[in-house]
Amino acid sequence: MVTKRGKLSIILDLLKACFAGASKTNIVYPSNLNFRTVTLHLNLLIDRGVIGIADESVTSYKAIDKGSNRMRNLEGILNELGNADGPRSSR
Repeated sequence: MVTKRGKLSIILDLLKACFAGASKTNIVYPSNLNFRTVTLHLNLLIDRGVIGIADESVTSYKAIDKGSNRMRNLEGILNELGNADGPRSSR
């Protein structure tokens, strides 16, 4: 059975993709998401001040200091929990 990633894992993947600055296309493919989903999450992260637009001429996204800190925190939490933020099985 294939399990879906949780929201925290998706956000971590987006932060990793944005770490050095990336276009939306360069975020979509490594994070294994579609453009619609990436756009929704990028807008959320921008609104929360976690990432910013690095270059407006080509719309490049980059994790800012707050985003870098959140990325490290999320990595630690997900590693400690064994990436347990996926869907729970019902019994």
